[in-house]
Amino acid sequence: MAFPALFSHVSVGGVELPNRTVMAPINNGLLSVDETWPFQTIRYYEERAKGDIGLIITGAVRVSTLAGIPKVGIYNESFIPSHKKLVDRIHQYDTKIFCQFTINGGKVGKGAPSAIYNPAYPVKPPELTTDEMDQLVQDFIKAAGYAQEAGYDGVEIHGGHTYFVGSCMSPSTNKRTDKYGGSFEGRMKFPADVLKGIAEQYPGFAAGIKFSAYEELPSGIDIPLGIEIAKYLAKLNPAYLHVSATSTSLMIKSRWSSVPHMYINRNTLIPLAEKVKDACPDIPVMGTGGITVPDDAEKFISDGKCDLVALGRTVLADAFWPKKAREGRAKNITPCIRCNVCYYQLWHSEPLICTMNPYLSHENEQELTPAVKKKKVMIVGAGPAGIRCALTASKRGHHVTLYDKMPYIGGMVYPGGQPKFKDDLQHALKWFETELAGSTVMVKLNTEVTQSMVEREAPDALVLAVGGDTIVPHIPGIDKPHVVSAIHVLRDVTKYKGSSAIIIGGGEVGCETA
Repeated sequence: MAFPALFSHVSVGGVELPNRTVMAPINNGLLSVDETWPFQTIRYYEERAKGDIGLIITGAVRVSTLAGIPKVGIYNESFIPSHKKLVDRIHQYDTKIFCQFTINGGKVGKGAPSAIYNPAYPVKPPELTTDEMDQLVQDFIKAAGYAQEAGYDGVEIHGGHTYFVGSCMSPSTNKRTDKYGGSFEGRMKFPADVLKGIAEQYPGFAAGIKFSAYEELPSGIDIPLGIEIAKYLAKLNPAYLHVSATSTSLMIKSRWSSVPHMYINRNTLIPLAEKVKDACPDIPVMGTGGITVPDDAEKFISDGKCDLVALGRTVLADAFWPKKAREGRAKNITPCIRCNVCYYQLWHSEPLICTMNPYLSHENEQELTPAVKKKKVMIVGAGPAGIRCALTASKRGHHVTLYDKMPYIGGMVYPGGQPKFKDDLQHALKWFETELAGSTVMVKLNTEVTQSMVEREAPDALVLAVGGDTIVPHIPGIDKPHVVSAIHVLRDVTKYKGSSAIIIGGGEVGCETA
C-alpha cells in the first residue's frame, strides 16, 4: 500500500476512520426550496465515498432560522428523513460522515454577537440578545439529536471564518458585555456551551469543531490567542480540532490563506495545525489549506504535524484521489490546479464547477456508455478541450486521432505553466500526458491540419478545438523583429536568456513573463 501513514486507521471521538483523508466541508451550490438534500448533492457526496475518502464533512447545514440564510436545514425533526437518505447512501461504503452545523451571522448581514462595522461583514449586522444567544445554544444541541437520529457518525461545529460561532470567539467581532463576552472566557462561552451540551445530552456522539487559529482582522485572533483558543477547546474533549483561518474572501486577503490559489504555495495552514498539535497533543488535529499532493499529505501525517488532512478542492477535481493514491496510482490523479473557479462560483451562489473535472455537480451523468456505432474521429487542437474530447470519445469506443501543429500537447497551458511557481499547471500537463498514454488515442504533433488532409482522412466526425486568437494591440512598431509575444517567450525562454527586455503590460501574463 502506498502512503502507509495517510492510509492508517485513526479514531476521532470514538469513531473509527479507515484512513486519514477527510472531505472538507464544501457546499456544492445546489439547494432545494424545502432545504432538504437534493439528489444531485447526495450523488456529489456519494462519489467521494466511492473514492475511498475516510470521512465526509457535509457542507454547512443551518441549525436555526435565526441569524442565518436558507440552505440545507436540520432545525426540526422534519429534516431527519432527508439526512437519513444521505447517510444511508454514504454508509454503503467504508466511509464515515459528519454533519457540519453553522449559523452565518454577521458574515451575511444577519444577527451577530455585536452590532459593529467589521471588514468581515458586508454591513453592520443586528446584535442578538442574551435570550436569543441562549436559544441558539439550544438549537445547536437539538440539531445534534436530529443528526444522531438520522444516522450521522458525528457533527462538526463550524467556528471558523468569522461565521457566527467564530465571531463569538473573536475579540474583533465580539464586543458584548454580558455572559457571552467581556473576557476570553465570555467569548468562549458559546462554543463551550454547545460542545458541553451535546456531550451531556447525547453521550458518546462525536462532535468536532472547526475554528480560526488566525484572523486577518483588526484586533482579531493572532497566533498566540489561536493557541489559547485551541487549548481551551481541547479541555472540552472534542472529536477533533479542525484548524483553519479567517483569511481569503472577496474582501480580505491574508498571509494565512485558507483557499490558496496557484500563485501561493500549497499547504498554507499546516504550520498553524502543527502549532495546535504541539499545544494539544492528545486531541486529533485536522490540517488543511490547499493540500493537493499525496506525498505532502503523507509527510504531514508521518511527521506528526497533524492527524488528518482536510481535502477540499482536491477531491472536487478528482473524487477518487484517496483510492488512486492508496493503490499507487498518484500519477493518474486529476490534479487541482487551484484556479479557484469553484470558490468564485460559491461566492456567487452558483453550482460548483471545476476547470479539470467537467462532471462536478453532474455526478449522476458521468457514466459513459459504449457507443452503438464506433466512429472515426479527428480532433484538431491538443489543448485541454481537445484532449478531454479525445479521452471521452475513446472511452466510448471511438477511433480517435488528436492533432496539433505544436511539438507539445496542452495548448496555452504549456506556456502558461512555464513559470516555476505555477507547478500546478505542470501537474495538469503531466496528467494529460499520462491519460493519453493510457488510452487508445493516437496523437500526432508537429502536424498542421489542412482541408486536403481532412478530405483524405475522411473522418466520421471532425472536432475543431483550436482555441482563440491572441489579441495584439495596435502599437506602432509592434511588427518589428525584436518584438515578440509573451507566449513565444514562455514557450522557450532559453532563446531569450541573456538579453535585456522591456515588457509592455503589467497584468498577470506580463508579471509572470518578467
